[in-house]
Amino acid sequence: AGLRLGGRRGRTCRGRLGGELVLKLLECCLLLLQGTFPLAEEVLQLPDVFLLRLHLRGQACQALVGFVERLLRALISGGAALPRETALFFNGVGLPIMEGYGLSETSPVIALNTARDYRVGTVGKIIPGVEAKIATDGEILTRGPHVMKGYWNQPEATASAIRDGWLYTGDLGTLDADGFLTITGRKKELLVLSNGKKVVPTQIEGL
Repeated sequence: AGLRLGGRRGRTCRGRLGGELVLKLLECCLLLLQGTFPLAEEVLQLPDVFLLRLHLRGQACQALVGFVERLLRALISGGAALPRETALFFNGVGLPIMEGYGLSETSPVIALNTARDYRVGTVGKIIPGVEAKIATDGEILTRGPHVMKGYWNQPEATASAIRDGWLYTGDLGTLDADGFLTITGRKKELLVLSNGKKVVPTQIEGL
C-alpha cells in the first residue's frame, strides 16, 4: 500500500501496516484536532513504519485519513465518555466512532451506535434483546438475559443492584424520542442544592 504526503515534494510511503501503526495514525489525527504536531520519533522507529511526519495539514491529512479508512471496518469507543469534539472530528473526516455503553454486570453492552443508527453525543440505541428505561430520578435501569445473576457471595449487594428483575446501573441518562441513549452522569455524584434541586457536576464542569 502507498500513501503520498504533502505537495510535489511529498514522499510515497510503502510497507506493511501493523495494528500498532494504525493506532499511531489515529493518534496523529487527534493531534490535528488539538493543533499540535511534534515530530514523533517513536513512529519512525516502528518496525513496519511508513516514513511519516506528524505536521500534516490540508490534503496531507485527508490522504492519511483516507488511507486509514480503507484499512478499518469500524471504530468503537466504550469504557469512558467520548469527548464530543473528538467524535465530531473523526465523523467529519469520514471515520465515525461508534460509541457504546454497558457495564461488567451487563455482559457488557446495553447500547451502541451503528452505521445505520448513529448520533454524535449519544451511546446509541438499546441493542436487540435488551430492555432499558429511565427511572424517575434519572437512573438508567436495564433487564434481560445480559444481566448478571449476582455478585459472588455478596447477597446484599446483589439485592441492592437488582430489584424486580431490573439492574440499577448507577448511571444517569436520557432516552430521546428516537431511542438514542445519552449518559449524563453518575447518580452518586449528584449534588443536592439548598433549594432541593439536583445538579450533575459533570454538566457544570463542561461549561
